[in-house]
This record gives sequence, C-alpha cells and structure tokens, in this order.
Amino acid sequence: MLAFLLGLVVVACVTVVPVMVGARLVHATHTGFWRCVLAVLLLVVVGAGVSMFVHDKIASGLVTALIGAFFLAGILGTTYLRGLAISIIAAVVQIVVLVLLAGALLGGAALLH
Repeated sequence: MLAFLLGLVVVACVTVVPVMVGARLVHATHTGFWRCVLAVLLLVVVGAGVSMFVHDKIASGLVTALIGAFFLAGILGTTYLRGLAISIIAAVVQIVVLVLLAGALLGGAALLH
C-alpha cells in the first residue's frame, strides 16, 4: 500500500507540478493544485483521443499540445498562447525531472553491483 501511495505522489509531482509551475510563470489566474489536476486529466483524455486518429507519435504530440492549449487556457484562466506556453514549459520540466529520476535510479542500481 505504501508503494502505491508513493507511486501516486511521484506521478502527481511529475505531471501536475510542472503544469502548476508553467501556470505561475505565465501569470495564469488559476494556479491551484486541483485546477491543475483537472487540466492534466483532460490532457490525458485529449492525448488518448488524438492518438486514436493520429498514429505518428510526434504528430500526435503536436496535435495534443495544440488542442490541449485550449483546455489549459480555459481551466487555468489565461489566453491560448499562454496555455501553449504552459504546455511547453510543463513538457520541458517533465523531461528534465524524468531524466534526473532515471539518472538517480541508474546511479543507485550501479551502487548495488
């Protein structure tokens, strides 16, 4: 049970916190945790829907970002361009965090051998 809760916290930190950071950087009206959770959940639904119709991963990601910016703008109270900026900022932060996490896990695994 503890591992499940820890995994849930890690997923929240990797997905929701970057959206919160992006929203604060572009001065969105609503930057709270639960608004950002709602935005992330809608982005997941949009991404799943787009991937059903667009099979190329890069094109699917671009279309999802373009459509998702509308949802980010609406939910977080900002303009479309700022919603697009939130999407880009969140993606960059997520990539950096995942690379650091992977490096930490691989470094820890190397210490065990």
